[in-house]
Amino acid sequence: MVGVSGVEAPASARFTRRQWLLLIGCGMGFAVTGADPAVFSANIALVRTDLGLDGAETAFIASLATLVLAATILGAGVLGDIRGKKQMFIVGGIITAIGEVLVWVPGGFPLLIAARAVAGIGFAFLLGLSLTIVNASFTPEQRPRAIGMYLAMAFACTAPMPAIAGLVSAGTDWRNGFLVFAGFALLAAGLAWRFIDPIPKAEGRRLDLAGILLAAVTLVGLVYGISRLQDGLNVGSLVPLGIGIVGAVLFVVVERRVAQPALDLRLFSRGPFNAAVGGVATYNFLNGGFTLLVSYYLVVVQGASTAVLGLLMVPAAIVQAFAAGWAGRLITALGSRTALAIGLGACTLTCFAFAALGVDTPIWVVVIAFTMMSVSNALTQTPVANLMMSYAPRELGGSIAGVKSGVGQTAYSLGPVVYTVVATILLRMTTSAEMDRAGLTDDDVREALASTSGGATSAGGGANQVLDPDTLAALTEAIRVPFAHGLQWTSLVMAIVPLTALLLALRLLPRKGQGADASGSAPSGDAPHS
Repeated sequence: MVGVSGVEAPASARFTRRQWLLLIGCGMGFAVTGADPAVFSANIALVRTDLGLDGAETAFIASLATLVLAATILGAGVLGDIRGKKQMFIVGGIITAIGEVLVWVPGGFPLLIAARAVAGIGFAFLLGLSLTIVNASFTPEQRPRAIGMYLAMAFACTAPMPAIAGLVSAGTDWRNGFLVFAGFALLAAGLAWRFIDPIPKAEGRRLDLAGILLAAVTLVGLVYGISRLQDGLNVGSLVPLGIGIVGAVLFVVVERRVAQPALDLRLFSRGPFNAAVGGVATYNFLNGGFTLLVSYYLVVVQGASTAVLGLLMVPAAIVQAFAAGWAGRLITALGSRTALAIGLGACTLTCFAFAALGVDTPIWVVVIAFTMMSVSNALTQTPVANLMMSYAPRELGGSIAGVKSGVGQTAYSLGPVVYTVVATILLRMTTSAEMDRAGLTDDDVREALASTSGGATSAGGGANQVLDPDTLAALTEAIRVPFAHGLQWTSLVMAIVPLTALLLALRLLPRKGQGADASGSAPSGDAPHS
C-alpha cells in the first residue's frame, strides 16, 4: 500500500479482511445517524400533512431525534466504556432499528414521538461508540489511516441511503423508507457482532449519573436554544439557553469533585486536545451555515428546488469518502499538525468558493463549491478525530468520542443562526436602497428565507412561517440580486472562523517530532486517566 509520501506502508500497518469489515460496520452505523435525520427533514411536509400537525408540533418532531441524540451521547459513551463498547454498539443498532420500525407503524403523533425518541437513543450509541471502537481496534501505526477509512466508509454509506429510502417510499408511503435505515442499523450491528474483537472495559469505573444528566441538560439547552435564536431573542430561545448555561456550570462543578467523572476535565488543559475541539467546532459550524445558505441560494437566486441540494450531496459524499481516506495517510506521512492545517486551509478556501457564487453562476460551479465543503470537512474531521482519540486510554474512549459529537452538534446548530443573522445584516448594509425601493424590511427577508428553506434546518427546527405563493414569489424576486451579494459578503466574513482555528492549531499543536509522534498522538503517559 503506497502512502502520501510515496513509500509503501509496512506490513504491520496494513488491514486484515476482518478489520476492513469492522470499518464497514462502524462506518455504516455512523452513516445511519446522519442519513435518517436528513430524510426525515426532507419528508417533514408529508409528515405534517399526514398527521395534521401544527407548526409547533412539526418543529418539535423534526428536531426530536437530534435533541435526544445530544442528550444521550455522553451517557452512551460512558456506558460503552463500562459495559463494553462492542456490546453497546450492537444494542444501539437494535434500538435504532426498533425506532425506525415504530416510524413505519401507522399511528398518531404520540407514537411518532416515541419512535423518534427511541431512534435518537440508538443514534447516540452508534455515533458515540463507532469512533472509539475503531480507535481501540487498531495498532498505533494503523490508527490514523483506520480513522480516515472509517470516515470514508461513513461518507460512502451516507450517499446512497437517502436515495434507497426514497426509492422504497416512492409512490407508496413516506414511512416505508425508514425500514431501509432499520435494515442498515441491524446490518451494522451484525458486522459488529461478527468482526469486532472484545475491547477491555473500564474495570471498577462507576457510572457518574449526575454528570451524565447535567451533560444532557447542557447539550439539549444549548442546541435547542441556539437553533431557536433564528426566531429572535425571546422566551423560546433565552430560557433553554439559560438552562444550558446553568447546566454547563453545574457540570464543571460536579465533574471536578467526582472521583470518577463521566468526563475528565483535565483533557481541556492540553493544547492539542483544544486544537482538535476547535477543529470540530469549525467544520460543523461551517457545514450547518453553508448548507442552509446553499438552500437559500438555490431557491432565491437560481430559482431551483431544494431537492437539488439532495442531488448535490451525492457526488459530494463520494468525493468526501476519498478525501477522508487520503487524509488518514496524510496524518501518517506529515503529522496531525500539518494535516489539520491543510484541512482548515481547505475550509478557508471553501468560504472563498462560496463567495464567488453570483446571480448568473452556472450550476456546475455550485457543485464544485459544495464539493469543496465536503472535502474540507473530511480533511479536517480526520485529523481532529485522530487527535482527540489520541488522548483516550483504550478502555475510556467513549466519553471523549461523546465530547466530539456534543461539540459538533452545538456548533452545527449555531451555524445557521449566525449565517442568517450575518446575511440579514449585510443585506441591509450593502443593499439598503434596493430593499427600501422594494418596500422590504428585515422581517420580510427572514420570512422569505424561512419559507424557502423547506422545513427545519437545525436541531430546534424553528416554526417557519408559511407565506402565500404570490407573496413569496414577489419577495424572493425582489431580494434575488441583493441576496446573491449578501451571500458573497457573508462567505467572506465567515472565512475568519477557519482562519482563527488554523492559527489556534498552529499555536497549540507541536511540530512533527516535538512532543508528538508522526500521527500527532499524545506522548506516552500524557493521556489523562480516571
